[in-house]
This record gives sequence, structure tokens and C-alpha cells, in this order.
Amino acid sequence: VFSLGMPDGRLDDTAFALARLHSPVCYFLADTEASGGTPEGTMFAPDYLASESTGSGMTSRAAHWIARQVAVRRIEQLHAHGAAVATEVVREAGRLTGLGYSFTAHAHDLRNGEAPSVREKVLEAQFAVTLSDFDHSRLSRLGARGTADHLPRLPGPIAPEHCRAGTGRAPD
Repeated sequence: VFSLGMPDGRLDDTAFALARLHSPVCYFLADTEASGGTPEGTMFAPDYLASESTGSGMTSRAAHWIARQVAVRRIEQLHAHGAAVATEVVREAGRLTGLGYSFTAHAHDLRNGEAPSVREKVLEAQFAVTLSDFDHSRLSRLGARGTADHLPRLPGPIAPEHCRAGTGRAPD
């Protein structure tokens, strides 16, 4: 597992998911700092990677970093979580390594302004995963004829024990 950003220290869903992983997580920020590659004052959050001020420079650096990790570990498939920045990085890493890539698209990745970019990624990727029928339908409409066969839908599991009924009162 490769992460473009560092955990922020909050105890949230991401922190609990990281604790359940059976594999180590390699962080782009930690690795680039150790090698002296971090520009002064740079925040390596995915939003920063995609910001207008960085252009594609940070995306390219992250892709080269992942390509090196992939070569060392003999990884055969790249997958990005989210159709925006992570997929841009994996797409470029795939070009560098000759590996195919896939990605998981969420509702927020499928906004109208993102559609042309996401359409290109769907057509280029080996497959794109959605988590709901709604997202699958939207992504299918973005793709060209024949793309529906490489758009699997994997419903996100909801553990009932993590859902609690509200008290009926509005929060402060």
C-alpha cells in the first residue's frame, strides 16, 4: 500500500482501516523527506498534489516514486482509490512501468466537471470499480460502447454494529 499523504493523527475511519491492514504502508512524504526530495514548506496532501501551483510536477514525482517501489517489489497491477489525483499518479506510474492500472470511482469523482477526465481514465484503465448502482450507472454513461464489461460494482459493506440510531434530538 502506497499513500500520497500522511495520516493526520485523528482517530477516524481511515485510522481504523490502517490498523486492520496486514501489510505495511509506504508514505510518499516520509520517503521523499528521507531522501531530501521534499521542497521546503510543501504539504504532500492529495489536494496539494493536484493544486494549480504544482502543475503536474508533484504528480510526476509521486508516479516516479511509485514506479521505483513497484520495480523493487515486483508488483504486477496498480490500483488507485479515487478517480482524481491517485488515479493520475497511478496512470503515470503505469506508463513508466508498463503495468496496467485500475481505480475505484466514488460519487464525488463523477461530478460533471470531472467527466471528460474520468471518461479517459475509464477507457484507458483495465477496469474501474464502483461501489453503488448509482455510481456504476453514471460511470457507464461516461464511457464508450463496450466499457460496461470492465466496470465491476463492488458494494461497500456496512457493518450494522457500527450504525447507531440517533436520539432524535438535533446536535448542538
